[in-house]
Amino acid sequence: MSKIDVDYKKVLISDVAADGGLGTKWIEIEGTTRKGTASLMGSDASVTAHKNVLGDILASSTEKGDNNFNFQCGDISADNRAYLMGGEVVTDPVNGKKWKAPKTTSLIKKSVMIIGRDNSVEYAANVQLEAYIARADDDLAYIQVNGLVLVPEKANEEMQGSYDNIDSTKNDIVGFTLPEQTVAATINASAHTVAITVATGTSKTALAPVVTTSIGAVVSPLSTVATDFTSAVTYTVKSADGFSQVWTVTVTVAP
Repeated sequence: MSKIDVDYKKVLISDVAADGGLGTKWIEIEGTTRKGTASLMGSDASVTAHKNVLGDILASSTEKGDNNFNFQCGDISADNRAYLMGGEVVTDPVNGKKWKAPKTTSLIKKSVMIIGRDNSVEYAANVQLEAYIARADDDLAYIQVNGLVLVPEKANEEMQGSYDNIDSTKNDIVGFTLPEQTVAATINASAHTVAITVATGTSKTALAPVVTTSIGAVVSPLSTVATDFTSAVTYTVKSADGFSQVWTVTVTVAP
């Protein structure tokens, strides 16, 4: 058995990319109310727990050669529950947001990135998540997240990888692509601008760019989210250490 324990400062999770590879739609999922250890574990035999919607373990199964991501999330908000456990978020006019558990069991597959306090990074492109509410000895509730690393659907994509020591202050846009583009985007790292040209006749009102950032950074608006580029759009990139940089993106329609 091999096990890597990461004293982490944050966990990022993304939808798997449309091509089945490592996602770019990263969100920071870990709240600041609970710290813990994230583990990447491989073994000759690992156990997967099967639980009901309340988190009670009903049965378990063993598979050969599994690799697993496991971590604890201190933010048990309705949004995090829906993202990690499925279901939906509705708004109660009196009591605010409410999480509704899924009516049927569904597989949740995400890309996962764990950033250690030493700026090391462990990531996997396609992770099947199981999550449930648990309580610590101090009676604080948290979301226990167990992830089984799967083979990516994208051909020749690595299952998982790591970085020894990223620059956690970086907040750059390093890639910006659109299906409608005619040439590669021009990225000016000094001016913090991106310029891209799309095909003649393209409407700019709802374009969904793939935005790639520095390792460990998150961007808003999120990558692949449809955005109106009728005028210049500002993107804010936040580094792994929390430093933000505003970028200006301009889309031009070819004549």
